[in-house]
Amino acid sequence: MILHRLADLCAHCPHNRQTARLSYRLRQHVAEGLLLGGGGHGQLSGTEHGIGKLLMAVAGVAGIVQRAVEIGGAVVKGGEQEAQRGRRNDRVGCDIAETVVPDKVGQRGLCHADRAFKHKGSFPEANLDEAQKSGSEQWNQTEKKLSEQEKADFEGSLSPLQKELYNRLPFNLTPDQIFVINQMNRDIDRGFKERALLLNGKTSGIKIPFTMQRLLQGDVGSGKTLVAFFACLRIINWKGQCAFMAPTEILARQHAESAAKLLEPLGINVAFLTGNVKSSGRARLLNALKSGEINIVIGTHALFSRQVVYNDLQLAVIDEQHRFGVIQRQSIIEKGRRTETEPQVSFEPHLLMMSATPIPQTLALTVFGDLDVSVIRTMPEGRKPIQTYLVKEGNERNAYEAVRNQLKAGHQAYFVYPAINAENENSEIQDIKSAEENFRNLADHIYPEYKCALIHSKIEEEEQIQILKDFQGGKIQVLAATTVIEVGVDVPNATSIVIEQADRFGLAQLHQLRGRTGRGTDQSYCFLIYSNKITKTGIERMKVLRQNTDGFIIANQDLKLRGPGEITGTAQAGNLSLGIADIVRDHDILVKARTDAFEYTKNLLN
Repeated sequence: MILHRLADLCAHCPHNRQTARLSYRLRQHVAEGLLLGGGGHGQLSGTEHGIGKLLMAVAGVAGIVQRAVEIGGAVVKGGEQEAQRGRRNDRVGCDIAETVVPDKVGQRGLCHADRAFKHKGSFPEANLDEAQKSGSEQWNQTEKKLSEQEKADFEGSLSPLQKELYNRLPFNLTPDQIFVINQMNRDIDRGFKERALLLNGKTSGIKIPFTMQRLLQGDVGSGKTLVAFFACLRIINWKGQCAFMAPTEILARQHAESAAKLLEPLGINVAFLTGNVKSSGRARLLNALKSGEINIVIGTHALFSRQVVYNDLQLAVIDEQHRFGVIQRQSIIEKGRRTETEPQVSFEPHLLMMSATPIPQTLALTVFGDLDVSVIRTMPEGRKPIQTYLVKEGNERNAYEAVRNQLKAGHQAYFVYPAINAENENSEIQDIKSAEENFRNLADHIYPEYKCALIHSKIEEEEQIQILKDFQGGKIQVLAATTVIEVGVDVPNATSIVIEQADRFGLAQLHQLRGRTGRGTDQSYCFLIYSNKITKTGIERMKVLRQNTDGFIIANQDLKLRGPGEITGTAQAGNLSLGIADIVRDHDILVKARTDAFEYTKNLLN
């Protein structure tokens, strides 16, 4: 019963690829009696296949135990029961670790758990210098130029639809885009080949077909969406369907418009589905989706609603993945999961999660340890770094005049505020600047000669969409807004953004907002207006934005300043605490721990 329960936990774990396999093998082991002592039901053998080893396997790969960090030979295990946090729980984890993988202590040249706990949080002796080296926190992926042979090899590897899109692009793909497309093509092809073998009864040792589970990170404007479209085309060439999900209708609509522009000329049927689609058109759309007439459907949470039935969903793309919960992500995967009875085999769709909020490598390895992680660092040709200026409250006029110069040159500008209406905010906050109040000031007193507009989340969604269309079309020159424009707004002619009371925003959010500019070939500018009451940490955060435009560097600095935070959610305070490890300092050892966990689990499942 214990093992069946463990298998159930694996099956319901948010990270599904490895856990589904582990769940399957656990049930197999139970059925075959491999994990039972000779005496009978539920009696565990404490030797070759003990429960401690299984827990470590699950901990290292499946994610049921949220983190496993090897430091000083001790794997610090934080349990799924948060109430049992602390030294005792860590000690138990170390006992299990040293029982399961004692050889790793010697192989890594590290000390045992007792010593690690004695010197918790520090490395006091010289012979621990090697363990103390944290290594580079940046992704080890540098920009490079592709040779003609590499370009030819890439073009030759493309599917017919991919090649047609590639030939129609008016610009060159970046080296990182090409690298990631190659990665995904290999994953998708492997999945379909293994599926075909299973359906034809030629298992070759394969019991569950491979499915891509990939996290794609890329800075604002790096071209992640285009890469995702290439993955969709590969799936369509394999006769599958794709679902592309975004957290807001504004962002989903932008993706749908981009897809229509790029993919419909190739003969791809693209559909747009949200909760606001009218019932008459909705019925036709759902029928076409069920019959397989639609190749790609783009939308919001409506994509996994009860009425939606796919013909053969083989790829789920989730943009801004951190804005979706685990259950929501699994719901869209469930729409493509199916079981064949003869031969008996289960399939689930490939998963591509995208994020423009860079996650430091140490955190990506910890929280998304069972996913393949791809990174796009190189930016499209012709893009210029955004120039960022810090402006102290009281000197706003300097920023306003700089924006006026851009408006005179025919460009457009954003003004972002931390609140919609100050009267509706916390009464203790007396000096907060609101979008509504300051919009009137912009329109009536600062830029009366230009067309100004206001957008925020309390405005009806259809009106928001129309405002953004007018801004994109150049009918509006100045757009006052809240963070509703953080994603889903792409206006190359907008070259200026002023963020009022910037010290009230998180670093990642400021970087996202700044990324609304710099989308064309003209020089863009960001003005961060900060409070006179800014804290010391706030000053450091502003300096990070001033000195860096690389989102990955900013993410690592943010990690150092505020701690790991709830990286899969939206919390801005650090709460991913480890027993004796430091997630920034112990980067290299974390990588080794992950490698060892995968190696151990692979051996267990074989």
